[in-house]
Amino acid sequence: MSRRFFIALGSGRYRHLSEDEQLQSVPNDVRATTELFAAFGYESALPGLGEYDGAEQIRQKLAHWSDDAALTGDDVVVVYFAGHGSVEERDRHYLFCWDSLDGDLATTALATEDLVRILCRGNLRHLLLILDTCSGGAGGADASAVALRTIAYRNAHADSTGLWFLASARRKDIAEDGAFVAALSEAVETTTGRTGQRQQYLDLTELVKAVNERFEGDGRGQRAELASGLVTGLAPFLPNIGYEEELPPIGTDLEVQRRVAARDLTEHFGPRSRGVEFESEQGLYFSGRVHVLSELVAWLTAEVGDGRGRVVTGSPGCGKSAVLGRIVALSDGRYRSRLDLGGVDPRTVVPPGCVTAAVHARHKRLEEVVDRLATALDVEADGAAALLQELTRRGRQGPPVIIVVDAVDEAGSDTAADAGGHGEPRRITRELLRPMSEIQGVRLLVGTRHELVAPLGPTFLCMDLDQSEYRAGEGDVAGYVTRVLLATEESDVRTPYRGRRDLARTVARSVAEKAAGVYLYARTTARTLRSDEAPVDIRRPGWAEALPSEIGEAFDDYLARFGPDEPRVRRMLLALAFSEGKGLPRGRVWTSLSSEISGVRCTEEDVSWVLDVAEAYIAEVIDDDRRSAYRLYHKALAEHLRATADRAPEEIQHSVVEALSSLVPQSSDGRPDWFVAVPYVRQHMATHAAAAGALAGLAEDPGFLLASERLALLGAFASIEGEKARRIRGAYEQVAHRLTSDRAMGERAADL
Repeated sequence: MSRRFFIALGSGRYRHLSEDEQLQSVPNDVRATTELFAAFGYESALPGLGEYDGAEQIRQKLAHWSDDAALTGDDVVVVYFAGHGSVEERDRHYLFCWDSLDGDLATTALATEDLVRILCRGNLRHLLLILDTCSGGAGGADASAVALRTIAYRNAHADSTGLWFLASARRKDIAEDGAFVAALSEAVETTTGRTGQRQQYLDLTELVKAVNERFEGDGRGQRAELASGLVTGLAPFLPNIGYEEELPPIGTDLEVQRRVAARDLTEHFGPRSRGVEFESEQGLYFSGRVHVLSELVAWLTAEVGDGRGRVVTGSPGCGKSAVLGRIVALSDGRYRSRLDLGGVDPRTVVPPGCVTAAVHARHKRLEEVVDRLATALDVEADGAAALLQELTRRGRQGPPVIIVVDAVDEAGSDTAADAGGHGEPRRITRELLRPMSEIQGVRLLVGTRHELVAPLGPTFLCMDLDQSEYRAGEGDVAGYVTRVLLATEESDVRTPYRGRRDLARTVARSVAEKAAGVYLYARTTARTLRSDEAPVDIRRPGWAEALPSEIGEAFDDYLARFGPDEPRVRRMLLALAFSEGKGLPRGRVWTSLSSEISGVRCTEEDVSWVLDVAEAYIAEVIDDDRRSAYRLYHKALAEHLRATADRAPEEIQHSVVEALSSLVPQSSDGRPDWFVAVPYVRQHMATHAAAAGALAGLAEDPGFLLASERLALLGAFASIEGEKARRIRGAYEQVAHRLTSDRAMGERAADL
């Protein structure tokens, strides 16, 4: 069980300084920060530390407390220092104590790095040091360097390792007495309001941004800075009070091993099984699909298999994921209990525990899909060949192994290399899915667009939802639209159709006729209609013909409802349309991309506004660093926005690269410091640069190569051109298998 400790080290009175140099606000600052962190569940340790204490006394007290507390790798410690600070030669940073002498800091003051060393002698790997002092930024950088050399690397295997340093002022700033704590308290409230319900902790980078917004608003020249030492994951110091646990409590080892697979259930398969796009939506809107589901259930539950896989395909928005989601969700006992099966045709219901493993392949490379399947199967597999070998063994010895892989066409990235089902989707199909379908005892169910059906080969039976045999009937779609218009299960949703069932049915029948079996069109149109102040006037001649005719037109019709605010909502959503991975984090990345792409300055206020007014078309998910990320709820909407933008995609990607480059801090020699860039830059800059044709220049920077996410960079290299760039690519590919996070940075750099 993790513990949270807060240590306030306050030195406001100084024996050898004049009265003008005494800091009157330190006691109040210490009290305020103690109360602030107490609200986050921290236990105050060593109260009164620093009051009339010399440097050696402070070192002894910290050392004795650290030994007594027996800090573990799960514990979290925050240290706040309020007082004078100074930088001596060689950038060594000191904290002034009661009896410190300005001319003899090495003997009489507390070196910042010593404070870190004392606390991190044991297993502690979650430390936040807050320096509320002049030249605090230098202390952060100094202590960060020490952490990198002596502490952080030995915890490289940890899921979330980090030593963080928050300084109230930059190197040459004068930290005004009492200013930082007031800004910090307000920033915590601001950042909490900007953090989604799926993100467990507040993002320290966003917290610092909010602090500096307060400083700027107050007209202060002071700016806070953040440094860190070998950080992975989200800093676990400030729990998000709005966080809602998505998964059931973890109680067994098996559940721990399947936690990643459960995220695909809660973020993709589960919502689709209810006829919604993401988990936070209420309601059970799934309807129909009796023919295709009954065939799939019969195939999955047959005592003897037919030796063929099944591929569910169709045009964008036809409901492929809803069909596969229904199979996966009904197989999971916990999620199944949330679904109302009253009146549901029993032929469409799989038994609990039917599915062995399920993966949502969107934005995943082959290696990630293999890893997800291996995790669900509880096996060690260092590649596709090893996984196929294990499946062959299981298929011969036991009951059928049922595997579901959805959105194969969305694997990899949205760059040209993967567009149209090429690149990574073809690789996954060729090296994993096709040979897997040929294994005796394995029943493989795949969801993808039409372009990958042929590459899957003759071992698959195609179930095309666009064909009359499997297409959703108008009655199925009309029933779905009726439920959306009435919003009976979403009492907080305003709709002019509530309580007017006959009217809703009449409108729904016309929407279903236009939908031609495409649920995405039906949903988009129904959501737009129910957002109107008044319902459709069915007495008006030609009302049905005025409905939009296809998905893009339906989305444009929705956006047009914003009137003069339509350009504003489009520029905020267009950034999401070009996002990679899980989506964009809230804050600087989103606002910078929107600003650079549109040429209009976008702010956090714009982000809050679009999340409020267009929430039905934006999904909040959790990225690989456990931060909230936002994306458009369906790929087809992103494709439509990209296709209707006022510039070519490659030109817009150039703007994206410019925006992301502006977020990379500069090192002391003026070069980009990729290692401290925000996670989205390190994970996805290579992909965006490849789409912009700008990867070759970045690849000449060894820091970029070392800091970039390895698999994403390997994928992006496929499009690189030029003799020098190809040589760099070849060098990287030779050692990529050794550039893993469990090895020290120095070793990785030497290999490269």
